[in-house]
Amino acid sequence: ADSVAVLGAGTQGRQQLLSLAALRPIVRVNVYDVEPSASIRFCTEMAARLRIPVGPAPSALDAVRDAAIVLAATWSRAPVIHPGMLAPGAHVTTLGADEPGKCEIAPAVIRTSSFFCDDRALALEMGALAVGGLTEENVAAELGEVLAGSHSGRSSTDEVTIFGGVGLAFQDAVCAWAIYEAAVAKGVGRKLDFLL
Repeated sequence: ADSVAVLGAGTQGRQQLLSLAALRPIVRVNVYDVEPSASIRFCTEMAARLRIPVGPAPSALDAVRDAAIVLAATWSRAPVIHPGMLAPGAHVTTLGADEPGKCEIAPAVIRTSSFFCDDRALALEMGALAVGGLTEENVAAELGEVLAGSHSGRSSTDEVTIFGGVGLAFQDAVCAWAIYEAAVAKGVGRKLDFLL
């Protein structure tokens, strides 16, 4: 998975792309934003930083149609990703559906994909499952179940997977603590006093 689409050319889209590029090789990125000038700024900045082709797409469909990974970070209150838009085997991370009323992925796409989340109840209450009659039965597993090995995650190369996170502060804290401990053990990093 080395081709990426970014929907939403804001801060969250930038940070997600930079994080993804730190984890895996990426050969090209297509970017769509409802504001074309935002896409152009994003592409210019990210192409220079990542030293790979990053280009604006005229529509969400053009951005995602051949992407192996889709990063959706919009303010949308209507689906941006509809049935038939995603390539077989694509993975979508939807970050915009993090409060009631926000929606990036059509319910029909979620119903025909394997949907993973950080918390079932929150995904239903205010996340990607909060629209279109979706239920807990639309959740393949929580992220913790995949990480613990009680769910295998992706089951085939053609399976479309979706991660819809609403953001859990305790998961961020656990992750940060693991990074802190690794830095201390390796003697790297910089000590900061946050109480000053």
